[in-house]
Amino acid sequence: MIAEDPYKSGFYDGISPQRTANSLDVATAPLNLMQSNGRNATSKPEPDALRKAFPASAATEHDHEHDDGHKDNGRIPRAIINFWLDAWLLVNFVLLGVSAVIVQFVFPPGIAARGWLLWGMSYGQWCSTQFAMVAMLAVGVLVHIMLHWTWVCSVVAKRLLRKAEVPDDGIRTVIGVGLLIGILVTSALCIGVAMLTIQEPPTL
Repeated sequence: MIAEDPYKSGFYDGISPQRTANSLDVATAPLNLMQSNGRNATSKPEPDALRKAFPASAATEHDHEHDDGHKDNGRIPRAIINFWLDAWLLVNFVLLGVSAVIVQFVFPPGIAARGWLLWGMSYGQWCSTQFAMVAMLAVGVLVHIMLHWTWVCSVVAKRLLRKAEVPDDGIRTVIGVGLLIGILVTSALCIGVAMLTIQEPPTL
């Protein structure tokens, strides 16, 4: 009795030897890649070789990378916010320094500056401009600290306090709000004490 060829009899319909070989090549691709990289089981296969062995996976990975670049849905990246905030702080600091020098050294001291004008602004107006610059600088510094508050808490916890874990979001928020309230209360107390202890000039 002569054995019938299974490929001719239709037993392996739809499964050709070439297709079976391709399937085996794909299945053994990771093992061949690991053996070609020094035969070390702990070594990682090359990304390009993996993309060639698994084109569908590479395409999916590319799609994920493309989605990650646009997943903000119109939101401004944090790096752009930090850049413009730092630029604004720099410009504000320079203007504050210029106005402080003008008030301190350009105008005559004290009451002698009455009636003097610089670029259409009096001594009092320049003092108001200087105060506005200080206020804007304070707001900018506050926003800058808020954007970097996680990093600040991490440095304090790990570098200064030598703790293994960083406080979670809730604890960081409570610490930040408490610190802000403490600064505001301390500033208000100092201003209140100054208002109560200021002295009027003696009357003649």
